[in-house]
This record gives sequence, structure tokens and C-alpha cells, in this order.
Amino acid sequence: MNSNLILSKLPIVLALATVFYAVPTWADDSSIKICQKPPVAGYDSVDCLSEGLAVVIRSTFERPYFYHKHGYIDTSGQIVVPLQYDKARSFQEGLAAVATSRPLTNIAMLYKWGFINKNGELIAPLQYENVKSFSEGLAMVEKNSSSGFINKTGEEVISLQYSQASSFSEGVASVQKGDKWGFINRAGEIVIPIQYDYANSFSEELALVEKDGKYGFINRQGDEVIPLQYGYATSFNEGLASVSMTEYYPSSEYNYGFIDKKGDFVIPEQYDHAYAFDNGVARVVKGDKWSLIDPSGNRVTSTKYSAIENFNEGLARVEKDDRFGFINRSGYEVIPTEYDYMESFDQGLVIVTREEKEGVINNVGKVIVPVQFDHISYTADGIIHVSQADKHGFIDRSGTVISPLQYDEASVFIDGLARVKKDGKYGFIDRTGNAVIPLQYEAALDFNEGLAAVTKNGKSGFIDNTGAIIIPLQYDDAWHFDKGLLAVDTEDMMGIIDKTGQVVIPLEYDNIDTFKEGLASAQKEGLWGFIDTENKTVVPFKYDKVEPFVSDMALVTKSNKVGLVNKSGQEIVPVQFNDLKFLDLTYINFLDEALKGATTFELEDEQGNPIAVADNKTHFSEDSLWYFEGDITSVKQDAQLGYLDNDIAIIPQNQGAIKPFNKGIILVKKEGSIFYIKAEVS
Repeated sequence: MNSNLILSKLPIVLALATVFYAVPTWADDSSIKICQKPPVAGYDSVDCLSEGLAVVIRSTFERPYFYHKHGYIDTSGQIVVPLQYDKARSFQEGLAAVATSRPLTNIAMLYKWGFINKNGELIAPLQYENVKSFSEGLAMVEKNSSSGFINKTGEEVISLQYSQASSFSEGVASVQKGDKWGFINRAGEIVIPIQYDYANSFSEELALVEKDGKYGFINRQGDEVIPLQYGYATSFNEGLASVSMTEYYPSSEYNYGFIDKKGDFVIPEQYDHAYAFDNGVARVVKGDKWSLIDPSGNRVTSTKYSAIENFNEGLARVEKDDRFGFINRSGYEVIPTEYDYMESFDQGLVIVTREEKEGVINNVGKVIVPVQFDHISYTADGIIHVSQADKHGFIDRSGTVISPLQYDEASVFIDGLARVKKDGKYGFIDRTGNAVIPLQYEAALDFNEGLAAVTKNGKSGFIDNTGAIIIPLQYDDAWHFDKGLLAVDTEDMMGIIDKTGQVVIPLEYDNIDTFKEGLASAQKEGLWGFIDTENKTVVPFKYDKVEPFVSDMALVTKSNKVGLVNKSGQEIVPVQFNDLKFLDLTYINFLDEALKGATTFELEDEQGNPIAVADNKTHFSEDSLWYFEGDITSVKQDAQLGYLDNDIAIIPQNQGAIKPFNKGIILVKKEGSIFYIKAEVS
């Protein structure tokens, strides 16, 4: 379909939509809270703004691993905190949880969490295994499987002594010690005894607790104001709580209703399941049909649906007769249940699918893009990318065509420009659809750090957003800059340049990576080593292969043997092992099937002395995952296993026996299987 037909059809469709949805004035709910995102593109993900900042994610490759780097941008889209973290959460109370990671044993990533302020300054070190966002001035942190709380200066004000802990709510937090729960105040004092099998956070002055399989509610004094008599319950919300007299998901039907804070049923037990009230309505299930009810138990929806999902941006996705639509809290079908599939709302828009064609509708049911395209996507800047029959174009969020379907390729808008391809040539268009950088290049990359790599006549260089050539087209290949530096090559030799085109590292290497932790791996005459930013050799060029530095150590390979070097180039572990893996605070598969189903298993050291007993709480199965502590490197040489301790001492382990090592970890080798367990010394 040509662009003129698209342009001619859009006003008709929009007019029809306006007439159809103008009747129920309450369909446009002014209380709808829409996710606000900065007007940017070029990221893999942009989160909603929280306290003026939004998390952004972009994929990056750091040999040999892919990472999703997280950072923060402000309301205008400017980077406030660089994309340097492997995980990041939204700001709460002026602080945000961030984490870095390292790969371990090829099966897991070790994350270390801390907190930053809005200037990107670290206020709590990256040292915790898990954290929760700040609430009431404190944040839960976990280290070595123990939980406590820090304040906004990063000080551990409640010691890490609990098995688990929730965030503070209404002045207290639920904590677990052993297998029992209770509550502490902000001073760390136990204010409600640790006696429950489970305890949820306080909500509306009551907390849900469980003991011996029965649920009830307590007040801040610890009084059981609603007896522990329910088989299942949820916390109070909007003055009501969903409860069942029988256990969760019972075989019998119609067991769920709602109680008030006196414990009286205000909505009788009549539902198979009932969810918490949210802005005046609750989702309930009876048989295989879903409805919305009000606080009096009256059904809001005239239709019974086969599914009603959570409300998002004021609307809930519903399913009826294998078709999808959206309803508001008044039960009105803002978007009729006539689509084969619908995504979730994002900034007031949703992509819908019917008969394998896609379109876009807003949150009052207005058709923005007709359901006629092969594929649609849109970004936080409000630009909708459409494609049909392998041709691409752009439409804005009001439905106005920016650029008709004419391009063979089209990327997202970055710094106000989108890379496009037509008739084999690349260029860039602006938000009005004008080709501000002519389509004249054989290849081009998106803008990154203010520059875009382009190729002409087989040579590559960089242009700015005006199209001016900043770095001459003289290289055999070019990629994105990373922190202002880029590895380039010409005539089969590589070096590093900066964003002005200045040569930082001469083009004298067979291969070179960008700098990490102040060093770059490089290859010369077929052998690998490391250089510093002044092009001085730090690790000699004598290895067949090198890996990036991890904890100031890098894995190196020579003649199929591996070892470790430090940043001074010293071989702190001789290059003589067949294999070597870091094993620091991770999970690993429990592999020995011979132990499957065992109820007791005594562990002994080499002298036969008992060191641990595994009881029936230890589930020995090949599917189990085991947590272990320490800073251990396992090594393998000539089919025999050993390990390195924290002092890099090589300790052989070459017999089919059990041997304890660092911080209570047991290494076991039996019938060819090698695994690790955490010792519980009897």
C-alpha cells in the first residue's frame, strides 16, 4: 500500500473512532496515571520517570560476555548517571540501588549491590548480595545470607542478623530469624515477638500473619485483632481484605470473600478467588469467569470475561472468546474485545494485532495507526516505526505521517536523527522526514556519543549530526565509540583513536580491545598481552589467548594450559593447568545422583574425622542449586582436581575423597562427579 493511501485513510479512521467513543464521557478517566518517559530513543529500554530520573539500558559487548549496562537520564533525556551498572532500580527517597557483576563458573553472574544518590555518587558500597529500595529512611541489605538495614549515609544501623527482612512500613519491618517472623522498629528493637511462621508488612495499620497454617491480622501492639482462622488471606487495601476459610486454591468452590477491619464479612464467600481492591474495584473469579466488583460487592462489569489482568495506566486487558480488549474501572470496554493480541499500555498507547496486522490505539480507544501494518514499534520519544512489505516509515503519536513507507531499512531516532537506507545507500532523516544527511553512504551506524560511523568507497570514518566529517574516511572498518575511545584498523593493523580522530595507541597491533580497568588486551605477531594507556607493555606478548581482568586477575592461555596474571604482569598462578574457574558466592548444580534421596550422609576429612552431617533438609538431586561462600578458584591438571585459596596457594585434590576448604565449603569428588556443598559442622 502506498503512502498516499495511508495518508488518505488515516483521517477517516480517526473520525470514525472519535464518533464511536464520544458517547460515554466517563470513558476518559482524568485520574489515569500514565507512565512518563523522557523523549529519547537509542536505548534497549527506557523506564518510567521516578523522582525526575529514569533508568535506561543499552547492550554492550565486553569480550567474551554481553552485558546490559544501566544508567539514568533526566526529564530532557540527558545522561545524569553514565551507563556503567549491570543492574539498576528506580530512585526512591533520593537514592537508587545499583549493582555490578562478574561471571562465575560459566553458569551464573555474581551481583554486588549498593546505593547511589542523584549525582551518581556511591553512598553505600557495592558489597551486598541483595537489597531493597529505601523506605522510611532505611533500606534492607543482605550479605552472607544475613539481612539488616542501612541509613541514607550507608551506615549499617540495624546489624545483619536476620534470615530475611521486609522494607519498613508504618514504622516497623517484619524480620525472620531462624524460621520464625516478628517485627522490629527503626531502632532495631523487637516490638512484636518473633513467633509467626510468616508475617507481611503493615498495611492500613494491620499486618497479615500466619501460624500453623492459619492467617489472621495483628495491630501495632501485637494484638490479634482478627483471629488466625483463615486458610488464606491478603493484606488490607482500601479497608477490605480478601480471605478464604480454606487453604489457598482449595478443591471446593466459592470460598473467597472480603472482610472489614472488624473481621466481619462485608462481601460473602462466593468466589473461587478474589484479588485486592485497587482504586475502588476488585477482580474476582467464579468458575472460569472474571468480573469487577465494587466495595459493596456489586458487579461493575456487564460482561464476564475469561481473564482480567491488573490495571495499568487506568486500563485492564481482558479476554473474551479468545479475543482481547481493555476495560476501565467503570467496566466500560474502552477498546472492544475484537483483537487477536494486544500488548500492554506504554505512555498511553498500545499495539494491537488482528489477522496478523498491527496498529496502535490510545487509552481512550482512539485509533492512532490503522491495523494494517506488518510490524509496529515505538520508543519513548513518541515516534512510531511502521513497516509493510519490507518498506519502512514513521508516524507520530497523533497519527500524522512523518515519513511514508519508502525505506528499505530504518532505525530509531537518536539525537533527533534516524538512520535510513534506500536504493542501497544510507543517510539520516530528521523528525519532519527531511533527509538532512543525504543518502550517499555504503554503510552507516546509528549516532553514539554524538558521532556516527559511515562508509564510502570502502573506507570508514565519522560524521556529526550536521553531516560534517569529523574523522576522515580512512579506516577499513569502524564501530561505536566507548567512553570516547575506539579501536580502528587499516591495512590489517589496529590501534585506538579518540573522538577528535587523534591516534591514542598507534596502529601497530594485529588486534586490540578498548581499555578496561586501565588496560587493553592486544595481539602482536600472533601473541597476546596487555598494554596501558601510554602504550607500555604491562603483560608480555607471549600468550595464545587472554581474558579480561576480573578482581585484578586475568586468565591467560599458552599451549592449551591456563594460569592467572596480575596487573603487573606477574604469573600469580603458573600457566600449567588444564582448566581454571572462579567460584565466589554463586550457585552451582549438585551433580552426584548417587546421593539422590539420601536422608543422612556423613562427611569426613582425609583422616576419617567427621566434619559435617547432611540431614533430610538437604535435598540431594541433580536439579538442586547450592550456595557457597568464599573466594576460591578451582583448577584442573592432568584430569586431577585441585583449588587455590585466597593466598593463591595451590592445594591438590587428587583422590576420590571429601576435603573441607575455605569458609565451610566442602569439595567432593566421587565416581567421576565433582560438586560442592555447604558444610554444617555437627
